[in-house]
Amino acid sequence: MSYPIHILSSPCVPYVIGYSLNYAQMLQLAPRLCTPEELNLVPDHPEVALNQHLVSGKIQQAFLPYKEADGLVYYLWIKGVLPSFSGKKPTFIIPPVDLKVYPDLAGLGHVKRRCIIWPIYLALPTWFYPRLTTFTQMQLEKQKKKQQQQELEATNNA
Repeated sequence: MSYPIHILSSPCVPYVIGYSLNYAQMLQLAPRLCTPEELNLVPDHPEVALNQHLVSGKIQQAFLPYKEADGLVYYLWIKGVLPSFSGKKPTFIIPPVDLKVYPDLAGLGHVKRRCIIWPIYLALPTWFYPRLTTFTQMQLEKQKKKQQQQELEATNNA
């Protein structure tokens, strides 16, 4: 794969957003979500069990290992995908963890919110393009409505 990819005929760079967990947090989370069979796939690699759990459940998410600036490996629990049409990191507010929505994150300690570029060396999951397209269409519709509202206000003020 190479960048840019194309969404709705426009070149873009794919970014992912979600919650960043360290290895200890992954070790706590995996038994809460995964079956014993999933946990035994590759012992000591909870990201494998968690990704298998997501795939088996047809959940359009993933756990992506990445390095932070401190050189440590973290795992991004991908909750969403974003396009960057400028190539720069998109400005998007990632909501704080809502434990009512994600009760499995309770008791894990501080969970960081992150937006990172999808690694160019990894193939995109099958669900990635449809989600990226849907998000882009929603953003374009939102932008169109905002523009129409501004035009209406300008007409009313004239």
